[in-house]
Amino acid sequence: MTRRATTLLLAASIGLGAFFGTLKSIEACRCVEPNAPVAMYRSADAVVVAKVVKRDRRPDIDGFTLSLFVERAWKSEIDQEVLITTGTDCQYAAEPERKHLMFLTRAAPPVFTTGKCMGNRPLDEATKLIDWLEANAKQAAVIPPSCESCHPGFP
Repeated sequence: MTRRATTLLLAASIGLGAFFGTLKSIEACRCVEPNAPVAMYRSADAVVVAKVVKRDRRPDIDGFTLSLFVERAWKSEIDQEVLITTGTDCQYAAEPERKHLMFLTRAAPPVFTTGKCMGNRPLDEATKLIDWLEANAKQAAVIPPSCESCHPGFP
């Protein structure tokens, strides 16, 4: 090989290595969302329709803490004001001031967690899932806070 060909080969290798190294850091979530509502329901500890009141960045988990105001619940009772975490490349970055259908799992009490591939979606995209929940799932109590002045920022 000539010196020029060796240099070009080395430059191409470095360029491809940098390209594929970048791809690794921007890979999409590799989980697969269950295709049936029953599977989404079974994998969750609680299912809620909630408004995202606040979203705080959490660099330590490469995600967010979401403050929710729960309007409806299925599967297990839940506080009306809930904190959830979502992180890594499978985070569900719910938009503040918007209502969402969320499938939650328990983390360290009293916090729940959720992810992109659990069935979560904005409420306006969840009509079929809500219909399934109303027909097939166990409704659960939403427990209001004990005092209004103790919970600033929640509607």
